[in-house]
Amino acid sequence: MGRYNLHIKPTLGDKSIEQITHDDINRLQRSLINAKKAPKTINGIIQLLGAIFNNSKAPNPCKEIKKLKENDRRERYLTKDEVNLLFENVKDDPTLNLFVHLALNTGGRLETILHIQKKDINISNGSLILHDLKSGGTYTGFVGEHLKEILSSVLKDMKPNDYVIGGNEIPTPSRTIQRHLKRILDQLFNNGLDSRDAKNRVVIHTLRHTFASQLAINGVSLFIIQKLLNHKDITHTQRYSKLAPDSGHDAVKSLFA
Repeated sequence: MGRYNLHIKPTLGDKSIEQITHDDINRLQRSLINAKKAPKTINGIIQLLGAIFNNSKAPNPCKEIKKLKENDRRERYLTKDEVNLLFENVKDDPTLNLFVHLALNTGGRLETILHIQKKDINISNGSLILHDLKSGGTYTGFVGEHLKEILSSVLKDMKPNDYVIGGNEIPTPSRTIQRHLKRILDQLFNNGLDSRDAKNRVVIHTLRHTFASQLAINGVSLFIIQKLLNHKDITHTQRYSKLAPDSGHDAVKSLFA
């Protein structure tokens, strides 16, 4: 009901489902565009309204609304210099510092990182069990030597069931990390960018994209990257092939030199 209350009800809430017309939905779509909502978000809201019509058995005017073109696939990843800049800006906040290091070492999604418990981590061989809350199941991640040192210090006073981020028996709420880290990411990387520019804005998910992109740049095979991201289908991983050293860039560059 969140999207309905936030976006649909303020514009159409005073009308019964039978009273809502094609023009009303066009007006809703325009208001969302003017509010600088992303095309994917707007299409999702119209789709939700269409589902409400279908459930009510009333004629569905949403079928006549043209979907907006969605071109908001995130392309941005951090360079190594930018990663170091981010490390420098979170180093004084133990929670954010640990979160950023774990995200960039494992490529885990936000909720995956927040659900890592002490018992999931094997310091001796630098591995950890990651929980895929999006598709279910678990998979294995790895950490570098610097993060092993951080974890050794953080984990020593924790109980096995404690969550590493926050050090409590319950996971840290995602909004806590989002609120504090968003401010830093915006200050460092998003100045001057439109709030709708999903392709170029740096967000928390950019850390996962950075993990995979830097692996590809370093020549790691797509099969290994797929495994480390826990992608079920390698087609999701193929977006990183253009960053690989053997992507053909060097061959083309010297073709007519």
